[in-house]
Amino acid sequence: MGEGHWVSLAVARRLNVQAARAICVLAVTSGFAFDRVLADDYMSPREPRRLALIVANDDYEFIGKLPGVKSDLKEMTKAFEALGFDVVKKYPNVATWDEFQYEVLKPFRTQVERDDLVVVYFSGHGFTYGGYQYFAPTGMPKQLTEGKVATTAIPVETLASAFQTEGAGGVVLIVDACRTIADFVVKDKDGNILLKGSNDGDLKATNINYVLALSVNAGLPSQGSSDPDKMSTYSETLYERLKEDKEFRNLHDDVEFAVSTKTDAKQVPVLYDHTWTDILLSRSTRWTALERELWESLLRTPARKDIGSFARRYTLSPYVREARRWLKDHPVEQQAAVAPVSPVGVDTAWTTKTTVRGLDTVIRFPKEVAKDMTSVINLDKLGIGVGVGPRELNQAQLEQFTEYVASQDQVVVDASEAIHRDPDLRSSTIKGKQDVLVVPAQEVISEKPREIEIFTTSKNDVGSSCQETIFGDLCTRLPEIGPRTIPLSVPDPTFKPRSWVKVIADNTVGWIPIDSETSSYSIDIGEPFEQVELPQRADAPRGLADLAPFQAAVAKLGERKLSWASIASPPAAEGSKEADLAELMTVNLEYALSEAGLDNGRVTIVRQDSAVKPGTLRLRLFTKGKD
Repeated sequence: MGEGHWVSLAVARRLNVQAARAICVLAVTSGFAFDRVLADDYMSPREPRRLALIVANDDYEFIGKLPGVKSDLKEMTKAFEALGFDVVKKYPNVATWDEFQYEVLKPFRTQVERDDLVVVYFSGHGFTYGGYQYFAPTGMPKQLTEGKVATTAIPVETLASAFQTEGAGGVVLIVDACRTIADFVVKDKDGNILLKGSNDGDLKATNINYVLALSVNAGLPSQGSSDPDKMSTYSETLYERLKEDKEFRNLHDDVEFAVSTKTDAKQVPVLYDHTWTDILLSRSTRWTALERELWESLLRTPARKDIGSFARRYTLSPYVREARRWLKDHPVEQQAAVAPVSPVGVDTAWTTKTTVRGLDTVIRFPKEVAKDMTSVINLDKLGIGVGVGPRELNQAQLEQFTEYVASQDQVVVDASEAIHRDPDLRSSTIKGKQDVLVVPAQEVISEKPREIEIFTTSKNDVGSSCQETIFGDLCTRLPEIGPRTIPLSVPDPTFKPRSWVKVIADNTVGWIPIDSETSSYSIDIGEPFEQVELPQRADAPRGLADLAPFQAAVAKLGERKLSWASIASPPAAEGSKEADLAELMTVNLEYALSEAGLDNGRVTIVRQDSAVKPGTLRLRLFTKGKD
């Protein structure tokens, strides 16, 4: 298609089913045959390499010595070696920034590869200045001139950017140091003492997943040890928990509580979070299995948007390379098949019968028309979102939209939606280009859409239905459709209520059909059975839903069988962490439903439902059979 705004009114032809969140699009089917075959080709995990850099300064020249740091260096080195880190480098008593930059950091950086997990641990003196956390080399004086701070002390947060350049998948910065040093000052060129600045632990802009763990809040001392054989309070507490099978942020929560308890709240560690990925210093077989479940969920109904989000956000997953490979092998979104039923209609059928209406034509306005804000506002009033498609339309809106199309000087129509010579689907069509520029002729024929009901119960046996598409036979992917209920006034069982817009295309008069979304048959989706809420799964990769409430509902089925499921997700800004989390949890729940015998053709999704709590999904289950 050419340039310009879309008003997409054909959900079944939408190349990216995720783009239609605003109209609560139907869940795609279980995936086409070729995707199911290829899915097995993307199941080769690669655990991220793990590298640890340990710097511990105890023998300071101008500020107080820290004997216990010797034990921190020794024990933390042993801890990372015991965890099986691929690279562990330790450096005691780094005297200057230049020494750190050229003799410590540079050789360590050369070992970092794409997708690696990098951990940097500091123990010694530190301070906060100008919004950065600094680690003090052993040769740092008690007084610095303004402008010399960043070239004398080591700015901790900037290391994240350095490792990002090397392609690291995630970085953990751990600083066991005070946030202030007794008698240490920074002066301007006239000798006036400058405030050290605040921005308590603010993380600097970066595109890498990283966390900054500090042993104490800003401006406070961190308890060390005067015994060279005894670790500091924070490092010892962290050391005791490093082997736990926990995501680092959860692990650090426990450390914060334990240190606060040990010190009677005189020292409270803090962690600053700038990551979406799951960071584990000890990865168990249990966690690996959970990572596989998340990835398998995505591959069951692969969509570029979802897998792209996974590749960007789950940078330490064993499957991140497979995700990038999948994206390379699938440069465009695959066409998605949909069932002929409204997700909102199914969800509403939980409590009552409902009528579903919609439109079924692709129309796009030329660039010059799209710039007319009045046009956009008018569309919005008609219940149609420019770029996303229609919301639920009533008869009046359908008629207004038809008239609006007819009133435009020019519109562009996808020629795959045939332009008929007469307002009759059986009439011959005008053969044209893929995109046809048409001039509406101010003439509209409207037929009132029949009300189509989705019944929650049915006495009729449910049969099967097949539909041939360019992707092959979709018998097993569309919902089973029961006997058609045809109004007596409509003898044609394929009838779709429609409006017709008369157009002029290539000096030929033609007609564009604007159809309702549903045909004149009823679908027996079963009877309401149980509604459950599913939060994010605890102590697991983010993106996995807590399936326990669903599994408990399935255990109550008895002789009944699942016949339909309606999933609703909470409101979230497009592209936000919350939106991605909800999407991944939805995909994971679809996977669980399919494992329970409910194919995706009988799962509908209502997105952005204001009645759903943030961080959760609402699941409504329908069943058939005996109680």
